[in-house]
Amino acid sequence: MLFDGLEKKNNRYMVGYDLGEYESQISYCSLVNPAAETVPVVAGSEQYNIPTALCKRTEVSQWFYGKEALRVAEMEEGTLVTGLLEKACAGELVEIEGREYDPIALLTLFVKRSFGLFSMQASLDKIEILVITVRDFDGLIVSVLEQVVSGLGLKTDRIFFQSYKESFYYYMLHQP
Repeated sequence: MLFDGLEKKNNRYMVGYDLGEYESQISYCSLVNPAAETVPVVAGSEQYNIPTALCKRTEVSQWFYGKEALRVAEMEEGTLVTGLLEKACAGELVEIEGREYDPIALLTLFVKRSFGLFSMQASLDKIEILVITVRDFDGLIVSVLEQVVSGLGLKTDRIFFQSYKESFYYYMLHQP
């Protein structure tokens, strides 16, 4: 099990990042209190889904993620980028205003920005274990996710990747 070999450490966390094509979520639990919580998009709300999207504001180097990205795009003040995981796996460069962007760098930017929500709960250096869950799982996705994680600068080497099926299996297996 993931907690095997870990001493009870105060203020250390296991974080689950559900990286969906359209929406993502971040859940966590303390290693001393294994009751899982999901990070709300807005503090104090029950909105947990982060739209998996970025938006670059027109003519400036300012990027928005999630709901703010959708809002800026809706106001026609920027260029919306969706399908981040799919583009990263395809190696499909993203062209915005005549400039090409590396899709893995964009996916990393999205994950890094969305982790800002978790940093309201705890500092990223308090992450002991990170599990990233995606819909489908293959060698290409592992390669992409490894590049994304390396761009996060986390201080743990306990990083795992799994599919939704595997996640559901473990959930069912470990229910009380």
